[in-house]
Amino acid sequence: MSIFVICALIKRKFADAMIKIEIIPNIVTLLNNVEFELRRNTEWFEQKLGLPPKGIFSAVAIDDKYCKLLPFPEFAIFLFRGQDRFHDPCLASLYRENLSAIQRFAERVRNAEFKLLLKKHPAVRDVSRAYIYDHLIKIDYNGLAQHYGFKTDLIDFTSDPRVAAFFACCRFNKETCRHEPIMHPDGYGVFYKFNFLMSTMIAFGQKKNSEFGSRVIGLQPLPRPGEQSAFSYRLGRKQCLNKQKLLNIYKFQHNAQASVKIYEQFEGGKILFPTDLLEEKVEYLKMLKSFSKEAFDIAFEKYSKTDKKISMRNDLLKAGYSIKEQKVVEFSPSEMDHLQTEWQSKRIQFFSKIFARRACYTPE
Repeated sequence: MSIFVICALIKRKFADAMIKIEIIPNIVTLLNNVEFELRRNTEWFEQKLGLPPKGIFSAVAIDDKYCKLLPFPEFAIFLFRGQDRFHDPCLASLYRENLSAIQRFAERVRNAEFKLLLKKHPAVRDVSRAYIYDHLIKIDYNGLAQHYGFKTDLIDFTSDPRVAAFFACCRFNKETCRHEPIMHPDGYGVFYKFNFLMSTMIAFGQKKNSEFGSRVIGLQPLPRPGEQSAFSYRLGRKQCLNKQKLLNIYKFQHNAQASVKIYEQFEGGKILFPTDLLEEKVEYLKMLKSFSKEAFDIAFEKYSKTDKKISMRNDLLKAGYSIKEQKVVEFSPSEMDHLQTEWQSKRIQFFSKIFARRACYTPE
């Protein structure tokens, strides 16, 4: 039986799959079950393929030019997501808050502005020019925007269930701008488990990659995605995560003791959210109502469904935004010096995390 026949059968099996929500007594029980499953899968891959040790990121080609740096394990079967409460519908941040079409486009321009800033960052410039064998490392600018809190069409996932547990058991406090353990059980937390391997097999069987669905972020020049073993799921405007195929949803009762334990494992989130100079720039960009013409042009070319650029620009102006010829945010010379010094101190450690091996493909 060929791989394409197998994939067709898998696709048919899950074509009519319903949302499956299970109630689990607590997060500890859930994690024990998930980690047992992960150990079993990891042992299988170690025996068959030989996996690199935990903490190493595997360079995997995504086309003839670029590779991505996949978190451990190299062949993740499941991806996970944690939320401190259940949301239905569960939408990507770009499609929440009833934003108008022009407001959503403004967020696209804001993300383009962030991309332009990142391209000047010494770490991004260095890594984007680095080759693993004959492949450049792909910089995921949209994934980085998601991890710095910009509105995107992505939903966060991770290959590490403990990371998902942190977000399921700890709640972000907007006043203190940090995560805190949930000390007073006030309902259910939510834990998602997505069959990434099955999804990849189906996409392979279809011989095409959908615009939407799961994707790798992995190790990036900035630390957050790597520390969070980052993957993501891209959703369209009217797509709800809870209705996607190959997804199991578990609800668990919040427990103060378990929340504190997981909170302390990640040092209150400091491990997942290392501080950096970029945070100040990010907060400035999030409040910005003036954009550069360059960022506007990038967003228009990529996301606009109309060829009337003047009309789109006028719509932005009417909505209270402005477009300027010059850049609206840059690193100062002193900031660039600081970033360069910081990157040089971390550069060797970054590249030491990358594992790669050549693969041989037999002709069909």
